[in-house]
Amino acid sequence: MVSSAAMTTAQIILTIALAAGGYLLGAVPFALLVARALYDVDIRQIGTGNVGAGNARRELGFGAGALVMSCDMAKGFVPALAAVLLLPSWPTALVAFMPVLGHQYSVFLRGSGGKGIATTAGAVLPLSPIVFGITMVAWAIVVSFRRIRRAGPFVAAGTYLASSFIVPQPAAYRVLAVAICVSVLVAFRTGRGSRERSPDRASVVPPGADAPPAPPRAALARERIKKHRRRDRRRE
Repeated sequence: MVSSAAMTTAQIILTIALAAGGYLLGAVPFALLVARALYDVDIRQIGTGNVGAGNARRELGFGAGALVMSCDMAKGFVPALAAVLLLPSWPTALVAFMPVLGHQYSVFLRGSGGKGIATTAGAVLPLSPIVFGITMVAWAIVVSFRRIRRAGPFVAAGTYLASSFIVPQPAAYRVLAVAICVSVLVAFRTGRGSRERSPDRASVVPPGADAPPAPPRAALARERIKKHRRRDRRRE
């Protein structure tokens, strides 16, 4: 990390460039690209409709999910690492936040996006490896239990926020932790990146009755995935 002395004109220009580049990189919907490249499906039409690693893993399989997670982490890691090496702490925090914002509000998806969990992990790693490690351990423990697996993102966010104030680090990184946790909670609260349920669907299905069939596009997408998996197994 560069000294926090007064920033030069070059550093200001670099901050703007890295922030803009970080947002655009974060806005790239890798889950959508991987789903189309591997299975010719739209990830937004299957599962939760979220363009993130979690929905990709559940609907496309472990391999595709791992690829999406790696790409989403990388788009947070690369700008944050560049900022750590070239800028003081406050502009570094700004740059690290932009990929998360880009993932949640993607210009390529008309303002839609995902929750930003994997992108946040990638951005935190170069800033504070200790905080990253603590957060990942807490997340791994929770997701190892199937019944509470869905609580993983919330536990990770809480652990990240708490450890940011326990582990010695610049104040800018603590402010960043607060900003990211708020943005992630807002994303979950508003169902960002998830398909909306029709308000009358739940009311017309009595308790205990079968759920209505999946939309045609979702059913077609799942059939394509099954077909690709059968073909891959025959090749093996």
